[in-house]
Amino acid sequence: PEGYEARYTLPKERPTVVFIDDRASRVPTRQARELIGQTAERALLSKGVVKDMIEARLALATLRGERFNEPMTIAQVGKAVHADVVIYATIDGWSLTPDGQTFAPQADLRVKVVDATTNSELWPGENASAGTLSVRVPEQARTAPTSTAMVSDAHLDLARWVGLRLAQTFYNHGPDEVPTKFSAQDRRRE
Repeated sequence: PEGYEARYTLPKERPTVVFIDDRASRVPTRQARELIGQTAERALLSKGVVKDMIEARLALATLRGERFNEPMTIAQVGKAVHADVVIYATIDGWSLTPDGQTFAPQADLRVKVVDATTNSELWPGENASAGTLSVRVPEQARTAPTSTAMVSDAHLDLARWVGLRLAQTFYNHGPDEVPTKFSAQDRRRE
């Protein structure tokens, strides 16, 4: 393909945070959940999509004080970290292999953008399906990881892919901006 269009244009001048919500604990580690947000932040900032990003890990930290029977709203999380806009993503699926043998990492998310100052949804609005995001890691010639370290690395790589794809939802990009794999340099930025 010649390129991919942004699904939504974020308000560039407003402080923004990425909030990854995984209440069902589909993502196996907090580190992987934080890496999704970090990767999205870096991509959005490097492409100049927004000027001010609040660290995603701060949004996750606000949930520590949350009561089980009184969950915080998306707007409350945004306000707690001084963000005007929240890129909110729930993790609906997370898998390294569909059958225990084939290495085919994938994740499914529902994404929305919320104005924390007015507690209103900016995107996708009525067309909820526009906010679905399926991330499939490009096919790799290897079997499913078997050691604990290899499994952990595979989950972190999937987190990087999810973060990149989440960010790319908000800017036009060409096929050359979709790596076949993450380089050692990308991995050192954690």
